Amino acid sequence: MDLRAEPIVISVPAVDPKLYYSVQLTDASTYNYGSRATGSDAGSYMVVAPGWTGDTPTGIKKVFRPGSTLSLAIFRTQLFNPGDIDGVKVVQAGYKAQPLSAFLNQPAPPASPALDFPAFTPELAKTDVFEFLDFALQLVPRAGAFRRRHGPGFRGLLYERDRLWGNRADFLWCGCRSQQSDYRHAGLGCYRRPHPSACTGSATLSA
Repeated sequence: MDLRAEPIVISVPAVDPKLYYSVQLTDASTYNYGSRATGSDAGSYMVVAPGWTGDTPTGIKKVFRPGSTLSLAIFRTQLFNPGDIDGVKVVQAGYKAQPLSAFLNQPAPPASPALDFPAFTPELAKTDVFEFLDFALQLVPRAGAFRRRHGPGFRGLLYERDRLWGNRADFLWCGCRSQQSDYRHAGLGCYRRPHPSACTGSATLSA
């Protein structure tokens, strides 16, 4: 769900209390922010972006607030046995996710700018993990404050040493290099050296 332009409304049908179903809501930090206590009655629920301050319209039972502007909604419906598949399909047909403007039958707001997702490969995940992190920070407003404060974000912190506080660039790179084998096991990698003098002699982490 892209929540940048407007909220998304998720509607569910009335479901037999004996039948398990759920709509898992997970933000970009993999935090599950939904509720397990909405019951089995029909209802509509609104998912809004961080910082959203609009009114809750009539017909919305509850508002959910993730920590990121992109989020997942994962629908699950219990199947007791193969012969019950038609009943499950009826329940699934009652699920609906739509923008708030569509729910209210109003004109849609201007679309948000398209997101330019960085290309992802296993090798890039080892060598350019901070570039991916820099992109992801814009989707998490609270963490994005760090990105806005320091210009180009983590990518800039690593590649533009003069923008760093003191010699932190050297420490970022040295720490990564010293733990290279551990990071490789974790799927991360080391970065190219930010400064020729990095990791030589002693250094002091400045405030």
